[in-house]
Amino acid sequence: MPRKPRTNRLLLTDIELELMRCVWEKGKASASEVQMQMVRSGKETAYTTVKTMLDRLVRAGVCSSKEVKGRYYYSPKVSQAEIAREWYQHLNEKIYGGKTKSTPFTQALQKLGTKNK
Repeated sequence: MPRKPRTNRLLLTDIELELMRCVWEKGKASASEVQMQMVRSGKETAYTTVKTMLDRLVRAGVCSSKEVKGRYYYSPKVSQAEIAREWYQHLNEKIYGGKTKSTPFTQALQKLGTKNK
């Protein structure tokens, strides 16, 4: 069965969030640096998997890549707050039907300085 296309590029999967966490922390990281960080944190993820996932994040517009001496470095194009905002809005919609009444998610969105969609 074919995979459903992503409807929101900022609703990252668990593995994508882990990859991006490393990129956010470093500001700029190569696939091998991200892969080594994953291994250090107990995730035995192959280099090829990390590289493929980072390239997909580039295509989704979540990060950018730049080649320097044959090695690609990845930098974030969106902040952790932007990702959190999208997740809060998504969960508010799914759990509360997107109602604008005060929910834990609308309160969190207010703290992030946004309005509920």
